Amino acid sequence: MSKCSVQHLLSSFTFLLSFIEIWG
Repeated sequence: MSKCSVQHLLSSFTFLLSFIEIWG
């Protein structure tokens, strides 16, 4: 897996976490 892919995955995961915190 390329580093760019990991970075994108991490930012997506972080976005999802904050999204859950807002609506959870």
